[in-house]
Amino acid sequence: MKAHREGKKGVLNQEQIEWVTSIDTLQSMVHLSLKQRAMIVRDRYQMRTFDAMTLRRYYIKNKVKYIRPNYTYWKSFAEKKSL
Repeated sequence: MKAHREGKKGVLNQEQIEWVTSIDTLQSMVHLSLKQRAMIVRDRYQMRTFDAMTLRRYYIKNKVKYIRPNYTYWKSFAEKKSL
């Protein structure tokens, strides 16, 4: 016999989804992990539970993608010479 669930605990309304997926919010949280972002959302909206995978599903549903910055970990000889 299956255990009875109380229902979805980590559900956001449209206004909350817009905040989570807004460009300003995403840029301010760019240095945080998905787990840390989920904790911020949970604390901001006083939710009992809100997991990182729930936040991931919202990101996928709203087409939020991670774009890797163009980092250069080495310098060419010409770049070193100009320094």
